[in-house]
Amino acid sequence: MSRRKLAVKEPGMSWWAFWAILLVVLYLLLSVALAATTTGKCGSRPQHWAFMPPGWQCDIDRTQGYTT
Repeated sequence: MSRRKLAVKEPGMSWWAFWAILLVVLYLLLSVALAATTTGKCGSRPQHWAFMPPGWQCDIDRTQGYTT
């Protein structure tokens, strides 16, 4: 009789988890770099962070031109 080999799963991370974590880390590094380089592009106007594409977006001043 021949003996069957048992499939032994080695400890560690699966390939899809490795690539998913790598993509998240690369996205975070890109976001930090863009946040540091584009922080003053709006001047004194308000700005908010946009996640896709990552970067600061200048807010529109909707009160410009109105007087009370």
